[in-house]
Amino acid sequence: LETVSVSIVPVSGWSLASNVAPGTILELAGPGVHVPAVLEGLRGRDDAPIVVRRASGAPTAPFVVGGETGLLLRDCEHVVVEEIAFIGATRCAIRIENCRSIAVRNVLVARLGPDADADGLEIVDSTGVDLQTIRFDGWQDAGLELRGAREVRGGDLQFTPLVRHRNRTAIRVGAGCRDVHFSEFTTRAIPTAVEIGTAPGTRDTPETSGPADSPEDGATAPSAGVVDRPVDSTSRGIVFERARLDRPDVAFRLLDAVGVDLRRLTIVDPKVVFEIDAEVLEAARFADNLVVWNPGAMSAFAKVVRGDEGLELGGNLWWSAELPAARPLLGDLPGRAATPQRFSPDPQVAPRGHP
Repeated sequence: LETVSVSIVPVSGWSLASNVAPGTILELAGPGVHVPAVLEGLRGRDDAPIVVRRASGAPTAPFVVGGETGLLLRDCEHVVVEEIAFIGATRCAIRIENCRSIAVRNVLVARLGPDADADGLEIVDSTGVDLQTIRFDGWQDAGLELRGAREVRGGDLQFTPLVRHRNRTAIRVGAGCRDVHFSEFTTRAIPTAVEIGTAPGTRDTPETSGPADSPEDGATAPSAGVVDRPVDSTSRGIVFERARLDRPDVAFRLLDAVGVDLRRLTIVDPKVVFEIDAEVLEAARFADNLVVWNPGAMSAFAKVVRGDEGLELGGNLWWSAELPAARPLLGDLPGRAATPQRFSPDPQVAPRGHP
């Protein structure tokens, strides 16, 4: 298959539809600023993906600046986006909607807003998304938002707050997500580092046409006479491992979810490790993790509204110089301990988080 390269010059429109051949490389030339784009109906192949990237030999990454959404991928297959910076979108830097087999790697998303719901990267009703080496600098609601996303993998992700941005949540795995696995990522001083699950009372939604578990923006209401059938949109099969969560207000917010595995994490100076409000939290496990904090940094092990009986604690090390005197002030550990928890020795965490 012959590779075809198409050069996209700064400030030119580059929204494209389905007439792009598999194996095509769309190169954003620079230096200069590129306008936002919509890529719809692109069909690459497993052996010949359509690639969107900076021009070969360019000294710096191209910038896609402004717009409501910096890059919208809709109904695409086998597309790779790499080596691009997305700056200053008002609502979302990258939105992946109703897509299959998408890769995003070596990109920057930054300075999202001022929309209060502005996210860095959204994956909606899509399957087979791979995220690698992405830096999130300053957003409003979620750095990374997943809804109806399946078979998602992510690694080497960095979430860093900026002033004058709300930076509410680093990663949110929401309704209808299945088989999601993130590793080797870092969050720094984000109010809620990770949120998993669906808010109680919102899991069952009317079924509409198409594969989505819940209606999204632009979905049409069922025709008159159609009987709605409830769809369970509980998140299932969620794994977070080998990551560092640094100074979160809440490290993990757990809602309705089944099959959550939190392992080999380093959590430093959290105010609260868990916030749990779930009607259905099943097969959730927190094991082989390290939680360390400076005296006075942590206010409670957990804030539990309901549902923590579905959380199992494996072997974890909780350490602070204020222990054991501060144990009564921190409340109870959530869930049930399948393995005795350890509160010593000092793991002597290095600056990069390694014990």
